[in-house]
Amino acid sequence: MSCHSNEELDRYIETVSDIDPDEYNNNQYADMDIDSEPSTVIVAKNKHHHRRNDAVSADSGCVVVYRQVNGRQAKVACYETHNSPNRFIRDAVTGAFMPYRVGSKDEDLFFSILVATGENGKREPILLFYDNPEQYERHFYTELPKQAKNAWLQKVMAARNAQASVPENPPEILVR
Repeated sequence: MSCHSNEELDRYIETVSDIDPDEYNNNQYADMDIDSEPSTVIVAKNKHHHRRNDAVSADSGCVVVYRQVNGRQAKVACYETHNSPNRFIRDAVTGAFMPYRVGSKDEDLFFSILVATGENGKREPILLFYDNPEQYERHFYTELPKQAKNAWLQKVMAARNAQASVPENPPEILVR
């Protein structure tokens, strides 16, 4: 699960239960008083919430940035890609590592942003990769100029065409 807003987390937590189905089927909870169920659900929510925070804090690539949206402060959690050549590109929203490399032509297949505002509390800028500019706009609650989107579209189309023109296994050249 990606690290997103508290509202999304609360919706997810409400759908998850910490009761193991095998334990439940053994009727260990058959004698439980109905009045005690809400507190059990609250404990389950809190346990899950703490586990998620531990998982997020354990992931050094998860960065939290705060933005002003409609006069309110919004928390934007994203996954950064280390800006070292030959490292795998990481999806900024999901945190999934892609089979593409930093510092190669593969970067042209993605929309990338360098956040150098210091909002993350570090001196180093954050490098983020998205599938397209619209995904970035939704994630960071912003809107990009049409010229930037058109420039990215031209770049990604050229990169896809170049990638498609290179055969997977080039034929061997026979020298006589």
